[in-house]
Amino acid sequence: MMKFYCKFKEVFEKKFPQSESLFYCIASLLRTTLLKHHGEQIIRCKERFFSLLLQDRNSRLLGAISNLGEHAHHLLEHLIKSLCTSNGTDGTILKLFDHFSACNDKLFLLLKRIFSNHCPTKQRLSDRILAVKLIVKLCSNRMHAFKWLLDAVATENWRRDRELHVHSFAQMWNLLEHNKEIRNILMKMLSKLGWDFASSVHAITHFSPVFKPIFASNDIFASYFAAGEFENNILARTMLGIILEYKNKSDSILSFGISSSGMQSMLSSSDFKELSSENVDPVGAEVLFFALSVHQPSISLFNNYSTMHNAIWSADGTPRTVANFGIQLQNSILRLPLVNGLILTAICSIFLWLDVSGSVYISMWYLNADANMNAVMSAYADTSLSLHLPKSQRTIWLSDAELFVNVNINSFGTIDFSSLPLRTCLQLNSSPFSVRRSLAVITPNVTSSKEPFVTSKHVDGYCYLLNKKIIHDCNELHGDT
Repeated sequence: MMKFYCKFKEVFEKKFPQSESLFYCIASLLRTTLLKHHGEQIIRCKERFFSLLLQDRNSRLLGAISNLGEHAHHLLEHLIKSLCTSNGTDGTILKLFDHFSACNDKLFLLLKRIFSNHCPTKQRLSDRILAVKLIVKLCSNRMHAFKWLLDAVATENWRRDRELHVHSFAQMWNLLEHNKEIRNILMKMLSKLGWDFASSVHAITHFSPVFKPIFASNDIFASYFAAGEFENNILARTMLGIILEYKNKSDSILSFGISSSGMQSMLSSSDFKELSSENVDPVGAEVLFFALSVHQPSISLFNNYSTMHNAIWSADGTPRTVANFGIQLQNSILRLPLVNGLILTAICSIFLWLDVSGSVYISMWYLNADANMNAVMSAYADTSLSLHLPKSQRTIWLSDAELFVNVNINSFGTIDFSSLPLRTCLQLNSSPFSVRRSLAVITPNVTSSKEPFVTSKHVDGYCYLLNKKIIHDCNELHGDT
């Protein structure tokens, strides 16, 4: 695994110096390697990789930090330098702190300044709200940090920054819901701050986020999620997506979604002119994608009004590749001496390949939109067992087993926004697939290799719909489904 990683990184540096997807993949592979190896060679590889990360000028490659897990803490001091500076706060880097699990004094101080708008430049509302979330998530185990946040939310001037304080309270309510003592404190505060404040908190905490299961089968289940945040009673940010995951485990198999921001500037303006206020997010949307809990670089759909209109008019249904990469999960060798003097050798290697593509069609004339996402997941496992003599290394018995699975999952959605309420049709389909197993046994008495014993299991495809209302909408939009 270590040699594979270093070789992969060497090829990457020479041929793909700007490839985000490979950079994310290397970060995931580095974390797996560091769990098993701590020698000088892997340390040098890690330092070289960190050096490449810190050379990134546009912060795009820094998103690979999300795949480093606990090993990303070495980059904490470097990332802090981009917060609360004379050039503002880099929102992209600020989001990366959500992947950390600790908070030092310097980070806490900078997050307080961002929240209080005490930096050299004016801070955007979205960055101030994110600073609150990070304080609650990373620093709330420090009681003085939590008390400071409570005092900040309970100040008499909360009406001046109403949205900020409502979101601050909602963040504490959501992230600290299992702490009964803190919940009691928040309940008492809520009653003192008045009905107007309480109703706003209630709206946010009950709308963001919403999870609903689609189907469950054995140890795997799928769900869709929706999250939104309001500013000045107007929807500002949204998150929609589908998650395929294991039961009772935090690791997801596959998830993808679309995140949007700056919607309040569009929905509150009749002439659709982009607002220039520093306190308002620019209009933007991006596609987020995760596979086997490995983050992939986000794909920007648009980041201002002009690119938004271009994206809408360019959404003609042309298929585009979202992700195409392979991951080697394990390649281990185990040698076990037996009591009869023979040596048993076991070799196991697992390789996964993921190909995700999709298309979007938007019709401004008919006021509808279609989105299609297709994911092909292939898994290959090869396990070899052999017996040989310790001195001659001559193999006296060999068994080789292979397992191959190829699964196709398709998600299709239609939105008709020509009338209210909106009509939606969302489907999640799994095509028929087969699991192929091959077993071959070779002994010294056999001069020629035998044909391997091959078995195959067929699994029927299935179409999953959410509920009766969506089934009804699908029938209206597409006829029989």
